[in-house]
Amino acid sequence: MVAPPPKTDPLATPLVRGTADDECSIMKRLSISAEPISFFRELLPSTEFNDLLFWPSVVLSESLLWKECDLLAKNLLHSIHFCLIDDILPVKLISVLNDSDYLKIVEILQKGWNEGYLRTTNDRRVIFDHSKLISNWLKSIEEFIHERAIKDAPELRKAQLNAAISIQKHLNKEEKKQQKDDDWETEKPSKGGKGANKKNRSGGGSSHQTSSRSGKQKAATESNISNKDLLSCASPFTSDELFTELERCHSSSDFQIPDTLREEIADDFIAEVNNLYRSFVTEVWEQQLHQTTAEEQQAQRQAFEQRLNKISDEYAAICLFEKGADYFEEDQLANDLRIYLLRSLCTELSHSLLYTISDLNLSQQSPPQPTILNNKQRDHLIDSLESVEMKKCSRQLFNSFDTLEHFHEAFQRLTAMNGLKLKQPDRKERTQKLDLFGKELHKQMLECTDPPTTLLLTVILCFQLYYRIAIHASGKFVSPLIHFLSMGTSAIPPDLVNLLNEIQHLVVASIKHKGESSEKIKNDLMEKLVNLIAFFSYFDQEEKQEVKEEE
Repeated sequence: MVAPPPKTDPLATPLVRGTADDECSIMKRLSISAEPISFFRELLPSTEFNDLLFWPSVVLSESLLWKECDLLAKNLLHSIHFCLIDDILPVKLISVLNDSDYLKIVEILQKGWNEGYLRTTNDRRVIFDHSKLISNWLKSIEEFIHERAIKDAPELRKAQLNAAISIQKHLNKEEKKQQKDDDWETEKPSKGGKGANKKNRSGGGSSHQTSSRSGKQKAATESNISNKDLLSCASPFTSDELFTELERCHSSSDFQIPDTLREEIADDFIAEVNNLYRSFVTEVWEQQLHQTTAEEQQAQRQAFEQRLNKISDEYAAICLFEKGADYFEEDQLANDLRIYLLRSLCTELSHSLLYTISDLNLSQQSPPQPTILNNKQRDHLIDSLESVEMKKCSRQLFNSFDTLEHFHEAFQRLTAMNGLKLKQPDRKERTQKLDLFGKELHKQMLECTDPPTTLLLTVILCFQLYYRIAIHASGKFVSPLIHFLSMGTSAIPPDLVNLLNEIQHLVVASIKHKGESSEKIKNDLMEKLVNLIAFFSYFDQEEKQEVKEEE
């Protein structure tokens, strides 16, 4: 059954044909009860009917009106990547639209856009290409972000380093506390008799709990370090600041960002701005790290050469001390002095050399290296060396402390690889170094306030003065060295030998005795030391007089 055509007002046809849009409310005022689609299908030819767009509040011509609106929308989306829908519609049309109409417009624009998905604000008044819009905005204010990154980079770096140091101190403190707790648990007596420790002896129990607790603590610490990464949390820009700068960059054009679009995209935009800012800061840090001027390179080279020269001087001193130990021929004292030399100066010098060749950022302001590295520090430095051959030679050096011959061979091989050719001092150089060594010993002896140390310095000075040898020794060598000086073949004056023996007995007695007797020993010791210093002061004056007469 076919429904009869709707009754229409004769004035309706010219109204429709004469305008590009018709309000649906007009149909109601004209008492047209039919649905707009049915009404216009009966009223218009099919070609004109097919050109109509039916929205909730209005019917409009696609060719006469919407086509132009759609073209304007696409031009805006291509140029600024967002479109305020009211900007593409006639003012007269806007006045009759409701939310349902805007939703319909959004659907049409999204369907006709072939370059990705268009998003819209919550009120459906703005439609935009999210990724292109943010990318375009970032590009517009990139210079602004970059300038801020350059300005902030130094302070951020300083703050990040301070935070890292603080975290490391906290980590060290926690590790020490954990170690103390573990030691306490290990030493704590068990309860329950013989069977109480079976669980621990079998590999379970408290050791497993300690390991688990340590693992959790380490994970928590690592998480804390991650959370303390200042750069990843850096967010120096406010929303208003960014949008103000964005509009300033587009001040030459009629560019204004709708408030609803700001609210919709602000979080995503700020997040991308912060990512770009952090990448710029990181880039600045890397540039500062790798941008080394010619003057800085020269300063680094000079610092490296100064360290190598110092190593060369210290190596020459070792050779001098080795010569002094050889004076005692095959005596046990000679062997003990060589072993002490290997374990002290040779070991320290090897660590100093390793530290120098592994330090890639040498400068005169760099902190002093530790005298002795632990095994973990030493292995870490060796592993940091770029050359496989240098790593091999470094390990050979630290395995060469069994004899001085092996040490010399390994040490000279490693220094040669770094451009430092060592040689043992000749007779003239040895004489000069020996004289300097004696003067330094004499100065230290006069300034020293510790009796045992004063005695040690004096004994070594005696060998320098009367035997023309340099000795590297500690307090445990005082007794055998004085015994050597006391032999009948000694070139040292008998009065001085007797004084040294007396001081040695008093030093030992002062260490062993306490109370009233110690006061007398202390007074006697100080009296003997005054005589000792007076003896060398007189000797020093005689030496100066001889030099003056020779001149």
